[in-house]
Amino acid sequence: MYSHVKAVESLFDQLNQVTPTESIWLLALHQRAVKKKPGWKAEADSYVQGLVEAGAISVDVATTCRDKLEHCRDSSFGELYILVVIVIVAAAATTPWLVIVFGELWYAMLFIPAAYVAVRWNDKQLSLKRSNNLQQSRRERAIGIFFPTLYQLLVAWIFVVATVQMTQLWFIWRFDVERTIFLADPQGFPLLHKMAKEEYGIEVVLANARESFFSAIDFQTASPALMAIRAGHCRLTMHPEKVLHSYGSVGEVDSKLLVQGTMMHEFAHCLDLARDGPIFGQEAVGTRSLAPEDAREVNDIKSYLDAETHFKTRLWREAVADIFAVGYWKLTVPEAAGDLVATLRRMRPSEKGSIHATRCWIDHADQTSAPTSIAALFEWADRLRTSALCELPAPSS
Repeated sequence: MYSHVKAVESLFDQLNQVTPTESIWLLALHQRAVKKKPGWKAEADSYVQGLVEAGAISVDVATTCRDKLEHCRDSSFGELYILVVIVIVAAAATTPWLVIVFGELWYAMLFIPAAYVAVRWNDKQLSLKRSNNLQQSRRERAIGIFFPTLYQLLVAWIFVVATVQMTQLWFIWRFDVERTIFLADPQGFPLLHKMAKEEYGIEVVLANARESFFSAIDFQTASPALMAIRAGHCRLTMHPEKVLHSYGSVGEVDSKLLVQGTMMHEFAHCLDLARDGPIFGQEAVGTRSLAPEDAREVNDIKSYLDAETHFKTRLWREAVADIFAVGYWKLTVPEAAGDLVATLRRMRPSEKGSIHATRCWIDHADQTSAPTSIAALFEWADRLRTSALCELPAPSS
């Protein structure tokens, strides 16, 4: 069994035999070696080299000393080892998220510092130091560093990629479980699907797990619910658990009704945008989902797509979606609508620089009589969006 103390004693027995005179410095170095103080091996190696250059010992004796030195430990190796472990653990913890966001660029961002750490690690091995072997050429030393580094990076890359894939599969599985429950719940997705089909003649489908697992990840920028317009249908991505988390504390409010309100919010986006889409072969586009100021500048699909990115239009669209949700609650659960609307309002930021700063429109909808029917709900929401005395401010700088 390896013993550091015995390895150190064997080394210093050899050094004391070849040292010309008794040395207090060598005694102090001996004590540091026993305690594995950082840097003691480098000092011992330099001391041996000094004896060689002074002609006090032969190259063969120096090689024997270095062989013994190589069997000893230095805490600097341990510290560097810990650093490598920290880098790998940090990579495993952060890479699954960052690869999803930054793609392959993150691999480069990760492996550049990893390569540096690996090179420093291998360079610190005494067997690779040129002073350990006076016959070792610079090319041999470079090769001795390159191949271990390549092997270590390959192992690290396999580990990271495997972690990314396993994490992604776990999120897909987790989302698929939630999706299955949401699909089977009569108060979940089936409620929206039936309403959209019967009242508006629109097909809404629930995105599958591979398309939607991103919404299950705890990113600030990852929306727990969104609606996309697709050929002949609207596609809902939704993670009910994250939706409820976004509301914070909901108190006594029925969580299923909050989820339904979020579904209606997303469905309003579908209705709002679907009206503007041009038919193939036609250049004319609608502008009803655009903020009035932005709509005036639109004359073709290119200018429409540009207007979509403007802050005022993004806020304009969020406004009608929240009004639609408020109207749905007022129409279907009037006894609970007050608390539900208050919960939604509390979640919306008061700062005017946010595209979700829709409190003014929510208040206007809350103070207005409910729509006459589900079929009239969107027309009601669209009218209130326009009639509300709410400003569309520029985003704060």
